[in-house]
Amino acid sequence: ETQELVDQFMNGDMPVAHKLGEGIANLIVMIDNKANGAIPKDVLIPAATVLLFDAADFMKRTGETVTAEDIGKAYELMFYGIFSAYGAQPEQVDAAFDDFAAKGAK
Repeated sequence: ETQELVDQFMNGDMPVAHKLGEGIANLIVMIDNKANGAIPKDVLIPAATVLLFDAADFMKRTGETVTAEDIGKAYELMFYGIFSAYGAQPEQVDAAFDDFAAKGAK
């Protein structure tokens, strides 16, 4: 089932950033669902980040062009995709980061 998901995204007709970002987000959420939500939520983003860079490296080695801009956009799509799967709207995530940044600036 995991291989089917990976193949679907990698062979899909979409930009590289979407293949990586949305594909990794879906994979991480699927793995957590298979584990009945037992994966600690504070490791989801770090684990997804490692997978994103590994997938980008694999794509490059197989001849796909992957730019720094692709990886940046993929990370954003992955990040928001994971949070939205757990019910957080993009505006809520943005507000949390704005609050965090404001507290860090003090």
